[in-house]
Amino acid sequence: MDPITILFGTGLIILLGFVGNYIFQRTMIPDILWLLILGLLLGPILGLLDSSLLREFSPYFASIAILIILFEGGLHTNLDVLIKESPVSIFLAISSLLVSMIFVSILMYALFGWPILNGLLLGSIIGGTSSPIVISLTQRLPIKEKIKVWLNLESTITDALCIVLAIVIAIFISQGSYSLSQAANNILGSFSIGITLGLIVGVLSLRIISRLKKKPFEYMLTLAILLVLYSITEWVGGSGAIAALMFGIVLANGKRISKIMKFDKALVIDKEVEKFHSEVSFLIRTFFFVYLGVITTFLNYYLILLGVCITLLLYFARVASVNLLTLRLEVNETEKDIMKFMMPRGLAAGVLSQLPLAYGIPNAQTYSDIVLIVIVSSIILSSFGIMFMKNKLKSS
Repeated sequence: MDPITILFGTGLIILLGFVGNYIFQRTMIPDILWLLILGLLLGPILGLLDSSLLREFSPYFASIAILIILFEGGLHTNLDVLIKESPVSIFLAISSLLVSMIFVSILMYALFGWPILNGLLLGSIIGGTSSPIVISLTQRLPIKEKIKVWLNLESTITDALCIVLAIVIAIFISQGSYSLSQAANNILGSFSIGITLGLIVGVLSLRIISRLKKKPFEYMLTLAILLVLYSITEWVGGSGAIAALMFGIVLANGKRISKIMKFDKALVIDKEVEKFHSEVSFLIRTFFFVYLGVITTFLNYYLILLGVCITLLLYFARVASVNLLTLRLEVNETEKDIMKFMMPRGLAAGVLSQLPLAYGIPNAQTYSDIVLIVIVSSIILSSFGIMFMKNKLKSS
């Protein structure tokens, strides 16, 4: 493919991402849906791009996408609200993920005789809601601030939790031996290291970046620190995703952190950093989902029906978790229904769909195909359900 064609295609993808984002703001249909469809057209449907040549770049593209988007989620998080509402979000995240994993595992065992661990691996890959989509949706909904925080934080927690759980289960399957105590230690250790390093580097960076306000290349320094933080955290066995999230939270809450740490003056980063990062996040997200569509290959079209059935199963798991959570919480029925429909899968699921291939797990491509269908169908279900609920809120 000649350079001019590549440049034309790049511009076309960015343009579609912009148009898709505009449609998202008007209709609540996430731009991810159109980007995936474009990728499918370029790859498996029309065959304009060879997916086998691009698939080897999955780990690199996936890591960049995770750290950029979770850092953006941190930049939009209020620390005081986070501390107050985090127990509810943690309960919703864990219960929804575990119920989803159990439901999916039982379905795959009953229909196809999959080993329980393989079913749990698929369930962990698609068990969490997508933080980029959820955060974008809640910003456009007229609901209580605490409910927005519950949903945003839940999606961020499940992004990280799904990554850790899926890796642990993949090790179980590939190595054939791995104790539950090792798994628990890995999960807790990964989260602890990520939180600690994200907090320490965040506070140190806050001192440096706050002194560079209005100076050239302030954002480039921030991005460099983020990349180094993510890499070091992964090297020492921590969750780079959690570290990126915590780093963003610290930078976004400079005044509150300064007060807690009893600094002489409030340390605040330039708002332009947040603004520029949103542009970078848009670019990374746009290309990642087109890329995900390109590398998908449908070996069996019955997987489309299976993916839709799994999406409905995930919805029922979501309903059960929300009903359990809201037994003693003051939430009206419409807001409760919005929480039930807030179940789109996206970035984390797309990234983790390549995990079975990386660990040499049999039928690895099947995971990827199922995950893509679940992403698309869950986005459609969530979008139309939330649109209906939003209109219901307006009329009431």
